[in-house]
Amino acid sequence: MTELTLLPQRSPASRSAPKNLVKTAMGRLDEIERKAAEVSRLYRAVSDNRGALESTDFARLSAACELIASETIGETNAPAARALFALMLAAIPAAKGFDSAVYLDALLNTVLSEPAEEPNQYGGQRHVGGFTPVVIASAVRAIWRSKTFTPSIAEVLETLRAQRRSLQAGASLARSIQAMKRQAAEREAEREEREDRWRREEEEGSL
Repeated sequence: MTELTLLPQRSPASRSAPKNLVKTAMGRLDEIERKAAEVSRLYRAVSDNRGALESTDFARLSAACELIASETIGETNAPAARALFALMLAAIPAAKGFDSAVYLDALLNTVLSEPAEEPNQYGGQRHVGGFTPVVIASAVRAIWRSKTFTPSIAEVLETLRAQRRSLQAGASLARSIQAMKRQAAEREAEREEREDRWRREEEEGSL
């Protein structure tokens, strides 16, 4: 069993650091959501019309893929997590006598003990990392939009997992588009090779 560790409370003089962590995470989340939406639109366009691959800026797509992956796959940052969860609680009603300090410690302990692997569709394991600040910020927003009362730790954990999957899907879509491009290039190379072979055979046959 994981031992519950109560983390020291911050003094008022040190509260600017958590505020900066929250501001940074929320700002990065906005950027990641824009990139993910852009990748999703491109994926739909390419799926409907493979000719769209020709006009795709793959350098920009690769950059978007790397950015999404770097911000959504990584270890859980405990100070950022505590600051973001505290912000979540500050904006949601709680029951009378609710002990936010105990709740935050229990939530953080649970989040930090979350496995970095999860089952994939093939029966194996997929590395998903912990909950990065961007993933936690996304979960906090989702909770604000869907909950009218303080959620249970289990509900927070499920929301974190769902938002992590959703955000990481953007990088997966980008890699899928890149794979389509490689496959299209391979098919084109094979077609040109066949045509060259046929021309050589025709030339040799006419001699």
